[in-house]
Amino acid sequence: MLKKTRINIFVPLTLFIALLLDGVIASVFSAQMYTATSDMVPRLIIVCTIIFAFYIDRSYMILFGILLGLLYDSYYVGILGIYTSLLPAMIYLSDKLKKILNPNLLVLIMITILQLSLTEFLLYGFYMVIDIATIDVTTFLANRLGPTLLLNTLLLVALYYPLKKLADAITRD
Repeated sequence: MLKKTRINIFVPLTLFIALLLDGVIASVFSAQMYTATSDMVPRLIIVCTIIFAFYIDRSYMILFGILLGLLYDSYYVGILGIYTSLLPAMIYLSDKLKKILNPNLLVLIMITILQLSLTEFLLYGFYMVIDIATIDVTTFLANRLGPTLLLNTLLLVALYYPLKKLADAITRD
């Protein structure tokens, strides 16, 4: 199978599965993830996108980011444009960072924490502007951002090697 065909099939399929698993994880483990003192939000689509952005060509990933962002917005958010713009921006940033950093697990953990923090802050700011968010910044940091970063860092550690092997298999000649 040609490299381009493998990229066009397996990357969107994996990202689509990650998109669905975001909702499944949140639904199945809702009692553990959404408590009175914390909200852990799985961002598996972002974690997978960041990993793939380090190993797959940027032009493919930006296209997939736009399409999956549109799908994520329409399925989970209801406001088109938030993830449609965030996912390609994260892919672009990851592509720029991979040129100066060695893509290993520790670097990807730091980049994921940085990009998830940026994403959560942008989402919080957007929701504050349109009057959907009702919590203050300190509550957001303590109850939402910290637990979300912890959960997604654990997901990254668990998925790094299988997704890296998949990306290597997809991009080999």
